[in-house]
Amino acid sequence: MPPGATAAAAAVQRFPRQALHATALGLIHPLSGAPLRWEIPLAPDFAALLEQLDAETPADAPAPAGGSRATHDPTILDGDPP
Repeated sequence: MPPGATAAAAAVQRFPRQALHATALGLIHPLSGAPLRWEIPLAPDFAALLEQLDAETPADAPAPAGGSRATHDPTILDGDPP
């Protein structure tokens, strides 16, 4: 790690896999028209990484371009089926 790097930056670099997660997936079944939805909690290692990132992110920090901060917010679900 370069000098001055945070513990969170080091944790991200050490994370052993891609840090991707969908809180919920939903679609309308193409034949029946029924709304389908699947939800799954964060994996424990990913939740721990997000907690560490949140701990080092000031509350008034702007959100990065194109996304939210590293928080798990299940209310942010675009395009959910009815």
